[in-house]
Amino acid sequence: MTRSATRPSPRCPVPVPLARRLAQSLLLAIAIHAAPSVHAVIVAGGDGTQNTTGAGAGTGWNYVGTRGVGSGVYLGNFDGANWVLTANHVGAGSFTLGGTTYGAIGGSAIRVQNPDLSATDLLLFKIDATPGLAPISFAASTPISGTSVTMIGAGRDRQTALTTWNVTGINPNYTWTEVGSGGNAGGYKWTGSRTMRWGESSIASTVVFNTGDGNVNGLRATFTPFVGQAQGSVGDSGGGVFAYNNSSASWELVGLMLAIDAYANQPGSTAVFGNSTYLADLSYYRNYITSAIPESSTYAVAAGWGALLLAMASRKRKATPVK
Repeated sequence: MTRSATRPSPRCPVPVPLARRLAQSLLLAIAIHAAPSVHAVIVAGGDGTQNTTGAGAGTGWNYVGTRGVGSGVYLGNFDGANWVLTANHVGAGSFTLGGTTYGAIGGSAIRVQNPDLSATDLLLFKIDATPGLAPISFAASTPISGTSVTMIGAGRDRQTALTTWNVTGINPNYTWTEVGSGGNAGGYKWTGSRTMRWGESSIASTVVFNTGDGNVNGLRATFTPFVGQAQGSVGDSGGGVFAYNNSSASWELVGLMLAIDAYANQPGSTAVFGNSTYLADLSYYRNYITSAIPESSTYAVAAGWGALLLAMASRKRKATPVK
């Protein structure tokens, strides 16, 4: 199977003018502390109801489920223990995968750490039965800029129609006026429902970010105005991001969705082209995660942390914590 065989047809631009590149100012964790409604990433184009089956999503679709107000990824069965990875701000608890709900094993949660022993916004926990899937494959190295990825999560749905705004003023004092046509920004309003959905994106850059649950060595994917392109929304925290490895002819878990950003004064509950989704770079945490479950290599973990400390020091940047 080739990568193109699992992808949609060539992308087409969503018809919205983008005359202005707005300065981004807010970073928000994408989970809510309220009961969810129905059980997506926001996907550009179409009527917003697409991409709710595994067709086109790759094998990663089978591993992503819902975890309370957010999402989670099943990692596999290791010596009889079944592990799930999610966001720390989502927390451990019952996990629903493929229509089956599994209970969390009390006391099994492990907070993933950075090499300086500080906590991250990543959490491992065990579930009480096996979904019967083979262990997931982690990416061994950071994906380069431009790498195509598939984002899978159970976040908010979007309204059918594209919304456009005319944005005026100077950052951070932008004024957003919704218009029927001729605006300089566009995107979609969220609805109150949630659906498991996948969409495409690409890696824009590496970044260290913090939304209040610890520094995370991560990746940034930008929402672009092309059909099929995706942006995280509330409920996608803990959702998986996968890339196809041509060398191994397999899908690999490269990231976990944790946060989104917004333009200054951007209307609430919206996904605007140019927004970004922030992901944990799981190649950085691969050694820690595999050391927390069987079949680990203590030596490999120790060797990997030195390079990670250097990477953290060189790439760290501030982010405004908004919960």
